[in-house]
Amino acid sequence: MCASKGVFANVDLFASISAFVELEKLRLAQTLNPLLIKAKIYMVSLKAVVNELNNIKQQIASA
Repeated sequence: MCASKGVFANVDLFASISAFVELEKLRLAQTLNPLLIKAKIYMVSLKAVVNELNNIKQQIASA
């Protein structure tokens, strides 16, 4: 096992735990279903990705 894989595994674990804690804080603050909160976050991130892809397409078309 490469040492860098161990470091990245620790970062991934920390990111997962941090995301879980943030999701729980949102759930408690908004008293919403956790799956609904995840769906809302997912939709916002999808919109951001689509906007970024459209920007890239426009840059390529104008070049």
